Amino acid sequence: MTDSPETIKPLHVIDTNALIWYLKRDRKLGAQASVVFAAAERGETRLIISAISIAELFYANQKHGLFEDFARTYQTIITGLAKRLEAPLLTNDPLIEAAKLVEIVW
Repeated sequence: MTDSPETIKPLHVIDTNALIWYLKRDRKLGAQASVVFAAAERGETRLIISAISIAELFYANQKHGLFEDFARTYQTIITGLAKRLEAPLLTNDPLIEAAKLVEIVW
């Protein structure tokens, strides 16, 4: 079963390739996957990124240099997760704290 704009499910798990292609704005990202990411940006669905996908993202960046500012990519993902879950973020990262997007506990 696939999602259409009218039937976006409330939760989606993201594969590493989908995450990379979304972050890079790569045309390899499928049309339906793009609809889901857009729905998530509007708060209409939640995206789950597994720990292994984060590890693969790190490995892929180390091997292929996918992102110039890789630390910023991680900060965005982690902050977005805390914001979406409405949960405090345990970090001492000064850039995340300065953004004041989520509650910081340290």
